[in-house]
Amino acid sequence: RMKGLMRIFGFILLLSLLQLLLIGRRASSRPRPRLLGNLRPDARADRRSELDSLRVEIADAKRVLSNIQHSLLDCQDSELLSSTSPAPSHEPSSPSAVPAIPPASPRQSLSMASASPAPSSLLSARPLSPSHPTEPAKDQFQELPHTNSSYSNSDCDIMVNIMTTVIEAGDELKEKAQLNALASLSRLQSASLGQIRVWLFTTSLYWSEVAMGFGIRVVDKFETNSAGTPMFSYLFQHVENVDLCAVKSRFVFDGYVNGDIILTSRVHLTLTEVMRRWSGPLQSGERQGVLVIGRRHNVEYQGQLLGSDREVEELVGFAEMFESYAMDYFFFSRGWMSWNDIPSFVVGRRAYDNWLVDHAFHRPAVDLIDATASIFALHLTGSDGIRAGHNKGSDNDHNVLAVNPLTMSVVSEVEWDHGTTDHAGYYTQMMGGQVLIYSRPVW
Repeated sequence: RMKGLMRIFGFILLLSLLQLLLIGRRASSRPRPRLLGNLRPDARADRRSELDSLRVEIADAKRVLSNIQHSLLDCQDSELLSSTSPAPSHEPSSPSAVPAIPPASPRQSLSMASASPAPSSLLSARPLSPSHPTEPAKDQFQELPHTNSSYSNSDCDIMVNIMTTVIEAGDELKEKAQLNALASLSRLQSASLGQIRVWLFTTSLYWSEVAMGFGIRVVDKFETNSAGTPMFSYLFQHVENVDLCAVKSRFVFDGYVNGDIILTSRVHLTLTEVMRRWSGPLQSGERQGVLVIGRRHNVEYQGQLLGSDREVEELVGFAEMFESYAMDYFFFSRGWMSWNDIPSFVVGRRAYDNWLVDHAFHRPAVDLIDATASIFALHLTGSDGIRAGHNKGSDNDHNVLAVNPLTMSVVSEVEWDHGTTDHAGYYTQMMGGQVLIYSRPVW
């Protein structure tokens, strides 16, 4: 029976290879296109449409090949386990006996160590329109990957908590960007093997379902302002309060990233190196804390699906780095920031990012690290533009009107005049796949 299955799978694999060959021959037989910039606008649009169709065909063929490969490996794993399992015992079992858990197969171990791309069925399942239903159909999430839900790591194994939020935009591009962002965080969490935990704060049933399918923890009750925008400090207080690890003084990063920012595994590499460099000074008391920040790269989003870090990094090559005063992610080493002492900032509105950086800048024992060169933060720019935080409607000015609890006065510009990535005393570089950290003079 096993040989018969192998023949069937081999036949399907052969058909899939022929499909790829036909696609390649069709592409090579087409006349060599001129540069898009030299074509008329209508011809340019037709060429882009052809290229998009070809990419979809190639992606579908690759997905079929991947499914066949996984099926073959599953068959091999089953055959291997059945051939190596011990003969059944005829002795009576003890009432307290616990059935043994079989070891993970080689392919299962490898899949846990590698980032799994987001399935296209997820990223295209929802009809994205202002009138979409708030409750998704049950069958929309059958193919969602449960990336991190099977891990048994304790809270003490967590090295990084990443918090994020989403909005019910009623905008197709915005919602696709947020789906891509959650997919990237899911890959990051899966590849970390339990060292990174992702949290989504939302009251949306749809986004809760999507996040849980990605293996992301969901918090649906949290503090907001009158417009329903989450309070920034509450996110960090919640994650700290639910941490069950008895070693409260351990080195752990609590971070926040905006809901339309795509991250890659370079986050893990960067924060690991920061921990290696700063664990000694923090434990000895020489330094009190670390804040890792960075600039983002803006790219005009066309609704494409980004299924891997490689695709993200390729897109970064066409993106434009944004200004040093706009930051979309923060990683705080736990312990140095008193969340009750910061103004009642909300996420996604202007000025709070600069205030937080300025606050760290004026703490002599806290080190600011500009990780722009080692962390690819890709902003998928949609219809709301590159300054979305400046056009948020009723609570657009919430953060600039917030009261500083330490001064009991409304925050002022002098409280964020040292709040850019240029004010970081350290910066990162990538060289040969390794993260290097250098010091630089501050002003």
